[in-house]
Amino acid sequence: MTYGIHAVLWLQLGEAQNAASLFERSYANIQAPFCVWTETPQGGTTNFITGAGGFLQAVWAGYGGVRVAQDGVTVDMTLPEGTSLFALRGVQYVGSDLYLATDGVSLYSGSSSSCSSGSSSSTTSTASSTRKRSRDRAST
Repeated sequence: MTYGIHAVLWLQLGEAQNAASLFERSYANIQAPFCVWTETPQGGTTNFITGAGGFLQAVWAGYGGVRVAQDGVTVDMTLPEGTSLFALRGVQYVGSDLYLATDGVSLYSGSSSSCSSGSSSSTTSTASSTRKRSRDRAST
């Protein structure tokens, strides 16, 4: 769990290389044959849900950069190392079902249902503009 949370913090500071190193270390806790998380890479507590939760937080809060506040939600996505597209589908917020994606240059957003059907209700902005952390309210 610690590696995932530290990756979130490094990404918040804009240190993608440090985050990637810690995020990769999280994979060592996945054990065969059923790919369950353990407390340590050597074993320990089996099906360590807290560790899996930390990994998932690194995905949506770290690389996804999703932050929820009283006045709205902000998104500051970072493209994970070695990928060409990063997407979060089905992000639930105030009755909305959001789709968020980045190719490292632009941020794509819309409702999950409209993006899968190719509807034109999606919006695009440059990734650098999302890093300004402007607050956008999700609309239903």
